[in-house]
Amino acid sequence: PEAAAMVSRMLKTVVDSGTAQRLRYGFGLYGSIAGKTGTTQNQSDGWFLGYTPRLVTGVWVGAENPGIHFRTLYRGQGSSTALPVWGSYMKKVRADRNYRNLFYGNLNLPNDSLQQLMACPPYLPEMPLLADMWALYRENPGLFNQLFRSLQRADSSELQPLEFKPRRPFESQEAYFQRMANYNERLREREERRLKRKEFWSRLLFGESRSDKGTPEEQ
Repeated sequence: PEAAAMVSRMLKTVVDSGTAQRLRYGFGLYGSIAGKTGTTQNQSDGWFLGYTPRLVTGVWVGAENPGIHFRTLYRGQGSSTALPVWGSYMKKVRADRNYRNLFYGNLNLPNDSLQQLMACPPYLPEMPLLADMWALYRENPGLFNQLFRSLQRADSSELQPLEFKPRRPFESQEAYFQRMANYNERLREREERRLKRKEFWSRLLFGESRSDKGTPEEQ
């Protein structure tokens, strides 16, 4: 029961201030609601699973063929596709005198001591890391720019996103930059392996891959 109450507390935060807060300001649903949005790769599937104290409902928006999907995450994410269906449905449940009792009630939340332990900030900006990176850039901008250029693909016209971890205590600039270079190279290789696996399963399941389809002009 304690674990279930803690999960409800976290999923209620999703509705109060997270990816499902549209239920509050967009649909006017201010009761005890918890839930979770979900989006699969390439925006092929949008999900929203939500529940009140007496009713659990899941909504899925997608197609049987995952090749049919939204082109952008903005349009295809669960909060844009499945959540509005759930919100409209729940508004009708609340308005129907035969079912409105399913909407009202209180979720079983943790006791006061557990609530206090879970009272962490909902968002923590990564200012220490950004400040550290800015300090390193000011100390040696040439070395910093050299690292940045070395981590970009020479055969790509687009900049590749880079990831940086905090600098370790007593770590020199050169050691830090080298560690970040190796780290991003591992991430790049992991992404290449993921794309190869995706290409393999695409050929196996659908008989074609993205490269087989050609450019939009050729299609």
